[in-house]
Amino acid sequence: MRRFPAVLATGMVFALSVIGAVNSEAQDNQVMGEVRFAGATKVERESGVWVDGLYVGYVKELKGSKKILLLPGDHQISVRQAGYKNFDQKEVVEPGSLRTITVKMEKDPTAQYPGAGAAILKLRITPDRAAVCRLLLCCRRWALTMRTAKGSRSSCSYFVT
Repeated sequence: MRRFPAVLATGMVFALSVIGAVNSEAQDNQVMGEVRFAGATKVERESGVWVDGLYVGYVKELKGSKKILLLPGDHQISVRQAGYKNFDQKEVVEPGSLRTITVKMEKDPTAQYPGAGAAILKLRITPDRAAVCRLLLCCRRWALTMRTAKGSRSSCSYFVT
């Protein structure tokens, strides 16, 4: 009976050492390259990020368990925010590399904002992180296309009376 605590403690030490080895191996990935994002302003940190045309999340959340690991090669990075020009950049990812992209959003002088008589459209979207890709309003009809971080797509169309 007295050996049970010692055996249990030895087993726990072994298990923790294996878990530590797995975590350090994931951090020192020699096949994939990591891309990090930095933004100085709230606008930049709350901008959406697309990698090779797929939405991956907001700048401020792409770290820790949500860090971006990419296969070696060329990748197209796009950071977008309403009322700002797209921040587009081509990145060449190398195995085991770490790249930090400093996002700089510039106001879009051609952006059009609704006038004083505009209506307000409120959307409740599930999951909360889904990106609204396209919203078309035309002649009392609107169409909405959304894409989740995992790439699934949803569309709907309504007539406004």
